[in-house]
Amino acid sequence: RDVLGATPVEFCNGIPPNPACTGAGEVRFSGDQYLYALFGTDMPGNPSKLTSAAPSIGTNGDHEVLSLFFVLGNSVIQLVKFASKTTGKAFNLTEPMTSPVWMAKAHIDFWVEDGVDANNFILDVETRSHAMGMPDVKFNRPVPQETRADRASVPVSKFANKVRGNSFDGLSWAYFKGPIGEQLEMYEIERTIKQGVGRAYCH
Repeated sequence: RDVLGATPVEFCNGIPPNPACTGAGEVRFSGDQYLYALFGTDMPGNPSKLTSAAPSIGTNGDHEVLSLFFVLGNSVIQLVKFASKTTGKAFNLTEPMTSPVWMAKAHIDFWVEDGVDANNFILDVETRSHAMGMPDVKFNRPVPQETRADRASVPVSKFANKVRGNSFDGLSWAYFKGPIGEQLEMYEIERTIKQGVGRAYCH
């Protein structure tokens, strides 16, 4: 668990123990809401149409996400593994059409101030970016969509992923693309998850 001298963020040692954890202390999650949040732009429609180049982490999929978190200085590092639910084997991240590391690439995550409504924040970023001549700044919409045109009909109240309950209570997040297609993310941490990160930061 030692990563460049970083301090692990312990989400799995609560009382009672968090059921969404492995014995090794990894946070585990899967389901359609995560599938849409992570791979919304890679699906032409519903989860059954997900390309074979991405892991099937949906509700009826055969993979799940395993994560470890660390605090290093004033940064939070998340390590992600897409693993088989039955064997634990890592999903092959090689993508034959373009970049060999398209899913595994590191990206910048912007920390949003407490008390900001994440849905309105996303709307504001997109609106201001487009007004400044950057129309390709777009956040994933973590809800079912059959076509790209369906994005426009998603209500603002559904723009962000919001976690309520368990160790990640208080997390609001979203993936988005920057003006030249770079992968970015936004994080807002309040309540329970903020306490977990804070304990590691102050360790």
